[in-house]
Amino acid sequence: MDTDAAGSSAGGDAELDKLADDLSRARAAELRKDPERLAELRHGARLTAIIGVVFALLFALGLALLFSIPHENASKEELIAFYQSDDARLVLMGGLYVLPFAAVAFLWFIASLRSWIRFRADRLSGIYSTVQLLSGAAFITLMLAGAGAISVIPLSRDLAGVDLDVESKRHFAVLARVLLMIFSMRMAAIMVMTTSTIGAQAELFPKWFRLLSAVVAAALFLAASFSGWLVALFPAWVIVLCALILFGSRRLWQATGPDRHDDAP
Repeated sequence: MDTDAAGSSAGGDAELDKLADDLSRARAAELRKDPERLAELRHGARLTAIIGVVFALLFALGLALLFSIPHENASKEELIAFYQSDDARLVLMGGLYVLPFAAVAFLWFIASLRSWIRFRADRLSGIYSTVQLLSGAAFITLMLAGAGAISVIPLSRDLAGVDLDVESKRHFAVLARVLLMIFSMRMAAIMVMTTSTIGAQAELFPKWFRLLSAVVAAALFLAASFSGWLVALFPAWVIVLCALILFGSRRLWQATGPDRHDDAP
């Protein structure tokens, strides 16, 4: 009976593989007949990749400016000297411009990514798609909140003429780190996992990327650390995703492009 069950399972797997191959060939033939949709897929892949890389670079730059703030255990003298120096201006630039621009880039990135996935996939899970969208929106919200916390200290002095006491400056710096490096990373982890799951269901990404996404999501969600290396996992993951989208788009174009001809039966 075990042998029969094993044979039945192997036969079922073979049938599923054949069905998947048949569906892939049918989809390729459909795309060859619709060059406009194929061009839209290629344009969407390029747009998604470019915006994703822009977000990753801006977010990494914003985090680098955040790390220039003295750590939470710094002395009062170190904090006073920092906020009286030109480095505080760089932090203000990061909070007022770099991170908000990163948030805008991520907004366009997730919208373009979802559009590209809808073009590539026949069917999508409504639940995973909704969670992906909401986690991306929550990530943007927390990132902007962290940017606001960074900007409070220099803006209160430059615009309101109020110089906060040293402990208040320390608390706002810690708040910015908590929002950007812990809570926003929780939402980024959910976005990573849902994107990987949607890609797995639609067979858009290789197996190694799904495993990588699971490790990245677990690290971002479970860790509570101010480590810059840990937070850098998310923009690095976005860059890898963008590379896969571009590579997959190129392969699809080579397989189904206008210069491609069907093989003779």
